[in-house]
Amino acid sequence: MATRELTVRIPDQVYRRLKHMAQEIDQSLETIVLTSITGNLPPSLDDLPTDLREELRALQTLDDDALWAVARSELPPAQQTHLKVLLAHNSAGALADSEQEELNRMGEEIDRLNLRKAQAYALLRWRGFPLPSLDD
Repeated sequence: MATRELTVRIPDQVYRRLKHMAQEIDQSLETIVLTSITGNLPPSLDDLPTDLREELRALQTLDDDALWAVARSELPPAQQTHLKVLLAHNSAGALADSEQEELNRMGEEIDRLNLRKAQAYALLRWRGFPLPSLDD
């Protein structure tokens, strides 16, 4: 992998924390800094299909409030209710072909929603916001 040298000025307190961490786990300071940087970057979108990649990239341009709205978004209540009906029919083995197609479509829609939410949370974390716990 090609590398580049970068000089960055950081506060003494941050430097001391990084150096202490490196000593604690017997790693080089460079390794700790690189791990800290890469571990805090939002996920790469390069391997996604073009349409999804562009949709998720567009989130980077949103302000914080808009990102929080995406992160907290849910299926509308009517769709949630309909999904529960389809899942119940599926569990009972009574799903018509058209319902199976609809359930598949809704599953893809939910997957896409979850990807948007995950990317929004990753961007918010990168911007320095604490993320809610799973209990929240």
